[in-house]
Amino acid sequence: MSGGGVPIRLALAIALAAGLALAPLSARALEGRVDGTIVDGTNGGEGRAESIQLLRLREGMEAAGGVENVTGAFSIPGISAEPDERFLLRVTHDGVAYNRAFGFAESGVNFVEVTVYDTTSSLDDLRVVTYQIGLAAETEALRVFKIWELTVGGGRPRTIVAKPGAFRFPIQSSLLQIRMASARFGTMPLNVDPIPVEGGAGYTIDYPLRPGQTEIQLAYDLPYAEIGTDFAEALIQPVEEMNVLIVPKELEVTSSLLSDRGVNAEDGIRVFSARDLPEGAPIAFRLSGKGAPPSPAGETGGDDASAGASPRVVRVPNRTQKLLLPALVGVLGPLLGGLAYTLVHKPAGAAGGPRRASDPGLLARREAILARIVALDQKHRAGQISEYSYWQKREALKGELVLILEEIDRGSRIAV
Repeated sequence: MSGGGVPIRLALAIALAAGLALAPLSARALEGRVDGTIVDGTNGGEGRAESIQLLRLREGMEAAGGVENVTGAFSIPGISAEPDERFLLRVTHDGVAYNRAFGFAESGVNFVEVTVYDTTSSLDDLRVVTYQIGLAAETEALRVFKIWELTVGGGRPRTIVAKPGAFRFPIQSSLLQIRMASARFGTMPLNVDPIPVEGGAGYTIDYPLRPGQTEIQLAYDLPYAEIGTDFAEALIQPVEEMNVLIVPKELEVTSSLLSDRGVNAEDGIRVFSARDLPEGAPIAFRLSGKGAPPSPAGETGGDDASAGASPRVVRVPNRTQKLLLPALVGVLGPLLGGLAYTLVHKPAGAAGGPRRASDPGLLARREAILARIVALDQKHRAGQISEYSYWQKREALKGELVLILEEIDRGSRIAV
């Protein structure tokens, strides 16, 4: 074939050459550096750091470089990265780590600014903005799920550090087991171990409270008897807003302090709430009635924990995710899927304004993703999926869930 057009054989050769030329470019490793600045958030001006670590966020955290004893600006040269690879910059100041995650720039030049703060043991600038408790009754166990939203502010913001820990919270003396505990500042949750406070004044965690918002989640089990079970604690700090969510809705519930907001028609969760509670306020509930069916074997951390043995702490490893408590969803399934969501949002009827029904399509998508996460957790427990694939898929599903929940939350608010 000839004429004004390009011969087919030549056209194929050009296309093939172009493809071969472009293929290596799309997968080509990036070369560059990380330039950064440390800012003193307490006093203004340049900040200082004892150490700066650059970590690759792959299956784990892999060291990629670092510098020591820095004031103000710094640079970490000679960094190779895959396209779309993510890194974590960890800056340590006064023994406290401040983290910034970022994706490697195609230009190879990455600028990261990190703010560090002086430390203090004073709790004057700590506020408990919201405190939410989920109480889920099973046949023989009362599952307790707690979420605290803490804010550290002040005219001269500082990170609160204390030994054995700055934030303290109550756990009932009839404890059977602690299922999980985590703390989250920014986007990275960290599993932590609750530490008993000397003298029996509750528990604490060894986690610095940085200026801004920190979220702490905790799950543990208590014995439950349908003829009557008491849940009681006293607030260790003042609380601006408190919500207690109870399932199943058929339980008989009495409380002397919090107001009964009734049963939320959308998810069947009973809600109690109050505002501006002082330190020492007694949070007490008496629950009675038949609980949900017991958890599958192995979920409670050992037969002795549910067969009348002396109460003891059994730590059950569990990674905690924002907007979803795996322990909660994996134990009671669809019934508590709504509780997991509601625990991290203001319940219907609680302080903070009225709500309207959400888009049914969004709600259906939310339930579908929750079901997929539950199924994925079951495969993981059965050893049918590798650890890396499990967390990769779970993070992707969690990302979808976060977007849907944010859209539901935006759409469900109306002007007061």
